[in-house]
Parts: sequence; C-alpha cells; structure tokens
Amino acid sequence: MNLHRPTLGIALLIATLQSAQAAPEFETYTTLQSLTYSEIAPIKQTIDGLEGDPIDSGEFAFTHNQLEVGQRWKGFEVAAFWRYDYYLQFNDDTAELFYRDKNDLPVRQGKNYDLYLRANHLRSSGFGIGYRHHFTPELSVRGRVNYLSAREMQDGLLRGSAATMERTYSGNLRLDYNYSDDLLLDRPKESARGRGFSADFDIDWAINGRLNLYLHGRDVLSRISWDNLTYTTGNATTDRARYRDDGSLSFRPAATTFDGYRHHVQKLPARYQLGGSYRLTDFWSLGGEVFTYDGHAFPSAELGMHFNRFTVRTNYDIEAEALGAGIENRYFQLMLRSDNLDWEEAKFLHLQLTARVQF
Repeated sequence: MNLHRPTLGIALLIATLQSAQAAPEFETYTTLQSLTYSEIAPIKQTIDGLEGDPIDSGEFAFTHNQLEVGQRWKGFEVAAFWRYDYYLQFNDDTAELFYRDKNDLPVRQGKNYDLYLRANHLRSSGFGIGYRHHFTPELSVRGRVNYLSAREMQDGLLRGSAATMERTYSGNLRLDYNYSDDLLLDRPKESARGRGFSADFDIDWAINGRLNLYLHGRDVLSRISWDNLTYTTGNATTDRARYRDDGSLSFRPAATTFDGYRHHVQKLPARYQLGGSYRLTDFWSLGGEVFTYDGHAFPSAELGMHFNRFTVRTNYDIEAEALGAGIENRYFQLMLRSDNLDWEEAKFLHLQLTARVQF
C-alpha cells in the first residue's frame, strides 16, 4: 500500500490543477427555499386559525419562503428575489384562548390568563449584492447586502391578562399594532410602501481534506422603514363580559383606541446555521448542524453517501422530529424534510431546490 501513495498523491494533484483550469467564470443559478414550522399544531391547522384537534404547548410559529435568481462571477454575486415571511410569538395561555374561541369551547373558570402575542410579517422583493473573498484556498468569507421593497406587513404586540370567574371575568389588554392589511381588527386595507435592507454572511472553512466547518447568517442586520403607515394603539377592559348559557364568553369590552399614521421601523428575525461535516471514507460522511430562528434552536444530524457524479443525503432534525432526504451534484440540489408523511398533519416542512448553470 505504501508504494501506491506517491502515485495517488500525484494523480490528485493533477486532478486538482485540471479542475482549477476548468473552473467556470460565470454561474447562473435559481433557488427556491420554503421553511415552515408550527410548535403547537399542524401547519394547516395553524393557517386555519387553530380550528380542529386540541393543540400542544408551544410559543412560536414561522414561515420563510424565498425565490431567487442570481449571477456569480469571480467572487461577485448579484441576485433578484421575492420573499414571504411570517413570525408569531405567543404563550400557552394565549394559544389556549385563541383555540377555545375558534372552536366555540368554554374557557376554564377560576384561571388567570397571561396574554402575549407578537406578530411580524413581511411580503417583499428586492435585489442583493455580495462578494466572496478567499483568505486561503481553504477559508472563505462572503458578505451580502439586500435591498428590500415591500407593500404588505404586520408588526404588532398584544399583551395583558384575564381572570375567569363564575358567570363573568375581568381583565385588560394593551395593543400596539402597525399594519398595511389589518387581520386583527378588520379595518380596510390601505396602501403602504416600505424600503430597507438586510445583511447576510457566510464563513466556510475546509480544515483538511475530510473536515469542513461553516457558519452562515441571514438577516443578521435588517431595517425596513415605513412612512405614513397605519397603526392602532389602545387599551381594553373586559369587566363587562359575561358567560353565555353554553359556557362560552360574550365579549363586550370597554376600549379606548387611537388610529393614525406614523413612521415605523420593522426588523426581521435573524437566522443562523452552524455546522460541519466529516468524510469518513470516500463513500460515507457524517454531518451536524444547529439552525436558529430568532434564537430558537433546531439541531440536526446528517448522513451522506457520495457517488461518482452526485451525493445523496439523509438528515434528522432533533427538535422538530423531522426526517429529510436529498440529492445534489454541481448543477442541481433538492432537499425535502418533514415530520409527517401526511402534509396536513405536518408541523415542519422544508423544501430546498437549486439549479445552477456554469460556463
């Protein structure tokens, strides 16, 4: 075996030089990414307003969807994109009240409810400009700035408390709500225009021929400015509410609200990926990753099988209990993950589709 090592090393060196000489100057690509997760209920049930089976404990749900077309040339990158983002934060008490109200169920008597709901939504399009610098052949850093233009948003906070008692209840709510299309109070839709930016980065390090590490950040900085944006602020007391004969609540709040227009700055949740892979043999590799969305962590493990012209990957998300599979080569990548084969029962869905043309 030792006699063949110099020959193998020379062959690898020649292959590397040939690859570098044949490296494409231009790469045109298109990519579609869709990632949706609901902690308390299947995605379909969450979209339907929680109508359906009893929900689980949880505190957030989100979706990020982006279609992008771009061009890379000698480290530079220019891309156009269209994206849709929605993020909800809440607590168990708030989810329970929304669930009971949507399903016409009576609330539990003798309970103090702590209410918290924050919504952050943006439908936008724009373009990104980036550059990747190779400090060494093994270590590269990429930075990118994205310009965003948007006409649809919600960004607001609802919080308060409620105490249920026999035949009545008491409580209060405080609302600070910015919106283009009001889904909470059913006010008429008004035109709005937001402009801003977000910033991304990649750090990729091939430590040796077998071990690779990476850290990728998306929307690590963001700022979308809205002028003359509709908003509602207010306080509501529910002392005049009572129970109906069927045990459900009759809402007759005494509310003080103020509607108007103002300047508002919206920020997007940051997303990070920290991971790596190790090539066990020419055929097998193992990988691991921690994906975070606004601080919520999703660790996963991956097994790779490397064939001559393509690679097959299977992975498992530990937090979402989702199993995924994918295939890729230098021109194409497809990855699909879910926690349930029945999409109507899935709480986690991830689709990644990329096509590249090099010349």
